[in-house]
Amino acid sequence: SFNQMLESLQIQKELRKRLISDVSHDINTPLNVIRLEAKGLLDGLVSSKDAARQIMEEIDTLSNLVHDLDWLAETDSGRFKLKLEQTSIEKLVAGEVDRWQFKARVSNVSLKFIPSSQDIPLIYIDVVRIGQAIGNLIDNGIKYTPSGGEITIRIYIENRNIKIVVSDDGPGIAKSDLPYLFERFYRVDQARLNNNRSRGLGLSIVKQIVELHRGEVMVE
Repeated sequence: SFNQMLESLQIQKELRKRLISDVSHDINTPLNVIRLEAKGLLDGLVSSKDAARQIMEEIDTLSNLVHDLDWLAETDSGRFKLKLEQTSIEKLVAGEVDRWQFKARVSNVSLKFIPSSQDIPLIYIDVVRIGQAIGNLIDNGIKYTPSGGEITIRIYIENRNIKIVVSDDGPGIAKSDLPYLFERFYRVDQARLNNNRSRGLGLSIVKQIVELHRGEVMVE
């Protein structure tokens, strides 16, 4: 038990160091782009329209990062309260799949929802937050599924629990990464990171939302 505690403390120390490094990177990268665009504008190397568009994109990136961190801090402190309402989780999942169809088509990825053959009861959830969690999982699948690939979302009841499964035929995840996949700012490897602007918070937010509903999130 003592050895396990020491190992856990060492892992947490490494994750804290990585978090500080990644937050710094995620803030500095858009700031550097804004600086370069502004300099290019001053030197007459870029058009005002192109510079403004790029600067606005980088500001949006920073705003989203701050919003995600604020939300996580609020849930950590226990100040966040769910707005529960009775709803059809099946309709909510189907709606999220419809919402992400355009991005899937642009990425040449097939996105399918497989309705349950069971009678899924109405449940009390925070519709906005559960929708956000499902959306984050679908978005993550689109990012890492190669062109021509497929993402499927299924919903069913097992042992009196409602299960939502998002699966894809992307490159997969190493077993050594699986325990940390829902940690804040954890990224699987640098090669995949270089291909997108992931902030490493999407899956952490999914976990937070699901656990606020007294549910469980897992990965294979």
